[in-house]
Amino acid sequence: MLKREYSRLHAELEPGRGFCTLRATGLKLSTACQNFGIDLSGGHRALIDARATAQLLKQVFDEDSQCEPARVENLTFPLNPRTLRRESCEAYRQAPLHRLIANSPYPTSDWKLLSYLDALDWVLDDLVVTEDEKLHLAQLAKEYSLSGRDVADLHHRYLASIIQAAWRDNVITEDEHALIKKVADLLDVNDFEIPRVTAKCSTDGAIKLGARVCFTGSATDSAGNKISRDDLEMFAAKMGLNPIKSVSKKGCDLVVAADPSTNSGKAKKARGFGIPIISIQDFLSEVRSESAKDK
Repeated sequence: MLKREYSRLHAELEPGRGFCTLRATGLKLSTACQNFGIDLSGGHRALIDARATAQLLKQVFDEDSQCEPARVENLTFPLNPRTLRRESCEAYRQAPLHRLIANSPYPTSDWKLLSYLDALDWVLDDLVVTEDEKLHLAQLAKEYSLSGRDVADLHHRYLASIIQAAWRDNVITEDEHALIKKVADLLDVNDFEIPRVTAKCSTDGAIKLGARVCFTGSATDSAGNKISRDDLEMFAAKMGLNPIKSVSKKGCDLVVAADPSTNSGKAKKARGFGIPIISIQDFLSEVRSESAKDK
């Protein structure tokens, strides 16, 4: 992939010989960082992942490894010392799939299969598979001598690992069900049983006046602007709702989450008690809608 990008600039990338932390640990980056006590807050962003990988490399590097640095030749563009960070140009939201499988182990120890599954993680991160990404996966399979049957088996095992991750709290939410089905479609896996929804993530009607509402997660509005917890609770109070700090069986009517499929402590409690969970956007939309009706 990198070679193709550099070729578009009429430059040539010589990748050298690196040290693969995935092969050394047999773990995806998020799991390896957790095991080695490395901070990966905001992972799946290039700069953060690179820094975390550098820290991981210090702990797992084999001195006997024969490594060579990468080189780029014939690059005529001037060096730009500016680092463009994603958070400086858009509000970053962790992808639902990444959050779900972040700490799930890969279902194999074979480094070739690990490499393919790691590529799948990145390709499926936004739940869209482009033609270039399909080509990249096909080239990777060819490079590792994976047959069509091998790839199909990997896709089945990958989907099974996602389902296992979703079942960690013994609950399948509507969002998780939709996510699993979407991934199955993208992987062209149509002979796999998708687990049914066991807990609804939305209310069955309007939010009632005086409802006790608990907020969880870092909230943003539809434009990506951050909303503080204090502002959310103040807004809820103005709309005639009762904001509360914690979830309990008899003291909470609704949980409002930045991500309704989150595994936060509050969300887990809510699912266990059968308390509905909705997104920040749905909450704001529904409350404003009810407020407009009353005018």
